[in-house]
Amino acid sequence: MTPHIGQRITAQFDALSAQEQRVASFILDHFDDLAVYSAADLARLTGVSKSTVSRLFKRLGFESYRTVKDHARQLRNLGVPLVIDANAMQEEAGAPFHRHLQREQENLQRCLNGIAADQFAALVEHLDSARHVVVIGFRNSYPLALHFRQQLIQARTQVRVVPHPNQSLAEEIVDLTEQDVVVLFGFRRRPAAFAALVDALEHSPAKVALLADPTAVNAALTSNVVF
Repeated sequence: MTPHIGQRITAQFDALSAQEQRVASFILDHFDDLAVYSAADLARLTGVSKSTVSRLFKRLGFESYRTVKDHARQLRNLGVPLVIDANAMQEEAGAPFHRHLQREQENLQRCLNGIAADQFAALVEHLDSARHVVVIGFRNSYPLALHFRQQLIQARTQVRVVPHPNQSLAEEIVDLTEQDVVVLFGFRRRPAAFAALVDALEHSPAKVALLADPTAVNAALTSNVVF
């Protein structure tokens, strides 16, 4: 089965230029709306030139933006999960499960291979010695933030997930000190205010650890520890 555009972006993301990554991240965050955007729309919304948009799609294997839109419409009609697992019904019982397990193991191995030992040790030391640990996660990242907090409180106190109901995030981070650690989960889809949050944390005295997928590369440049 030919990979769909989301899979192609994920596979090639690290090799893209900074401007191409900006367009690619926008596509991943607005996947369902791709069929209704024009190339000019993508260029305007991401702040790049139309030639950058065209160059990105050619790198992803599309002859023109028309073929991209046709591809996007096909995905909307079929549903992306059906595209990924279209051969599942032809496989013997249990094969889809084992294929999924293998992919998860490969993803986990790639993740672990990308973590430097000294970087991981520094994060553990920060988490152990911090006055407070503040854990932040939005949308898909929120359950991860809750789980991380639940595990961390087995080893230490003063760990909280923010923001609390009926409170703004600004109220939660305004009093951060150099003795505090912020663990920010930034997996897509990220809210529009995510970049502003990273900027605010960068200018705070606290240490910041960002756990995210490769599309958060721009935010990663400002964090103390990145995974």
